[in-house]
Amino acid sequence: MGPREPADEQQQPLLAREEDATPHHSIIRTTHSPRVVIGIMVLTVFVLSFASTMMALPTLRIYEDIICHRYYENVSGQGHIGLEGKIDEGLCKGDEVQNELNIILGVKQFLTAVPAMLVAIPYGLLADRIGRKPVFGLVVTGYIVSTFWSLNVMWFWRTLPLRLVWLSPLLLFIGGGDVVIAIIFYSIASDVTTEENRANVFLLGSCVGSLAQIIAPSIAAALMIRSPWIPLLSGYLILILGSLTVVFIPETLHLHAAGKKDLVPDIERSPSPSRADALMKTVKAQILDGLQRFRASASIVSIPILIILLTFFNQPFSDQFDSIFPRYISKRFSWSLAKTGYLISLRSAFNIGVLVGVIPGISHILTCRLGYSNWSKDLTLAQTSVFFSAVGALVMALSPTVILTSAGLIFWTFGAGFTALCRSLLTSMVEKEHLARIYAVVAVVETVGALVAGPALAGLFSLGLKWKGGWIGMPFIGMAFIHILAGCGIWFFGVFTKGVEINGYETETDDTVVGEDGSFREIV
Repeated sequence: MGPREPADEQQQPLLAREEDATPHHSIIRTTHSPRVVIGIMVLTVFVLSFASTMMALPTLRIYEDIICHRYYENVSGQGHIGLEGKIDEGLCKGDEVQNELNIILGVKQFLTAVPAMLVAIPYGLLADRIGRKPVFGLVVTGYIVSTFWSLNVMWFWRTLPLRLVWLSPLLLFIGGGDVVIAIIFYSIASDVTTEENRANVFLLGSCVGSLAQIIAPSIAAALMIRSPWIPLLSGYLILILGSLTVVFIPETLHLHAAGKKDLVPDIERSPSPSRADALMKTVKAQILDGLQRFRASASIVSIPILIILLTFFNQPFSDQFDSIFPRYISKRFSWSLAKTGYLISLRSAFNIGVLVGVIPGISHILTCRLGYSNWSKDLTLAQTSVFFSAVGALVMALSPTVILTSAGLIFWTFGAGFTALCRSLLTSMVEKEHLARIYAVVAVVETVGALVAGPALAGLFSLGLKWKGGWIGMPFIGMAFIHILAGCGIWFFGVFTKGVEINGYETETDDTVVGEDGSFREIV
């Protein structure tokens, strides 16, 4: 089932005209420029990220307000406030309200990871079967339907329990959510770019998400002064409009499938009644093939590869930052949730600076001036990045002032490239034909981490609320602990790979090399 390598951009048009090319249904004229296709995908990722980020803070504030109204509705005597009354946000920072908010978000984050765990691989296989474009359409449809359900629960909160928002992540079974978005983006990028340019396109995809997070929280914060519903509904409208860009995305699957007619099922020539059965058999065969390939990946997992795979477990904890940080700042320093949006924008701005300025600049110095190999450079930067993340999390957890917390936030952002650097190291460890297998294992590790991260950090936040005082920073202590473990992992990885030959480079000695199956062997 393995796709063949795409031809060079100068020799192979983006959308081939051969008879065996997979048809596409774009409403615009077929483009032959990889840059145009990447541009459309980057724009789509930016718009979807912008919409999602713009809705995050107002959603959090509306959740809090609903819980707050329910709490004061049940309070008897002087503290009683009816459901129709307006409640100042400062009155909603009590432990009872924040604990319920924490439960709502923790369970919702856990449930969001379930579709990713169960359907990401099947949707990935489907994208290799019927095309990238229709699967991408399913993903954005799932987003729209899921968000629509949440909006209805929030709008009719007087009659509907807020915990019904827990059903919205289950609607992400339509499309699979963020994980499938990433699969489609990387698949299209791999279809239309050369191997030399692929890493730059991946980095660009990461940067546009951070760019959206710079702009959207500040806009949301400004609009929330009037009402949190304004940025929430605006973000939903942008989500719908942004999803329309799918019609401009040309199909690129044929760049992998061209010349492999045996991969195309003979459904079209089958009688009408048997088409559904033929499609089900095809999908079933693809899923079984994918599971076999996943089991085969165990043969290339050596001890160093296993160690670096485990470092990917920390990424879902980092992904929870934008959920925990606003509540932490709002609770500990009595800030409004809208005001915390400016700090989120500040963090995203530093993220972009680190990804496109600091890391490439230091990489240039290490390789060109200090004589580091690419392998040693990536290892050194990964070890340094995770150190900054751990220190930043501890500073944020222990800081008694917003100024010191902001300093910890800056330290935290210097670890933004850790996962990308680990992915680069991992890629160097295996043969090219095994990359798909090892990336599947990475996806599993990150999905397991996502299942753990949401409830774990929510539990630490509740524990901090119970212990009061500086303990409110418990979630960041948990993040620091996870990053320290990742730091130990990347350090041990460096120890175990000492003397390993990587893509023609030797780390320090020449005692071992990587075998063709991705395992290590001694040089005799």
